[in-house]
Amino acid sequence: MTLFAQALEGALSQEEDIGEAACAPALPGLDAILTALPREAPPDRRPLWAQELDLPLACDGDDVRRAFRRLARKTHPDCHGGSHEAFLRAVEARDEALATVRETPARPESRAFATGQPQPPARSVYA
Repeated sequence: MTLFAQALEGALSQEEDIGEAACAPALPGLDAILTALPREAPPDRRPLWAQELDLPLACDGDDVRRAFRRLARKTHPDCHGGSHEAFLRAVEARDEALATVRETPARPESRAFATGQPQPPARSVYA
């Protein structure tokens, strides 16, 4: 039995006359039950390329390539169930994602190079 049904059964078992005015005080746990009910999911605020490829914003080029290959297997026109329009959307999402990822590299040494900050000292192959 759900919480709502339990609260409703408890309210109906009372000896009060349940009219429209008496319903609200007769169901004391109703507010807690209604606030516990699932609500609509919040809107996805990621860019379109991240939604299309199902990627977080903090990703690198390898993640983009893996996600594109996974999506290309599903949407390629030569595959079963694929369509030309869906594949073109996937290609555009990949291109936009790679352009965005190249602007903000994920690795610290690449980010330092892209932002003009000094790079860490190079490691010697022989050391």
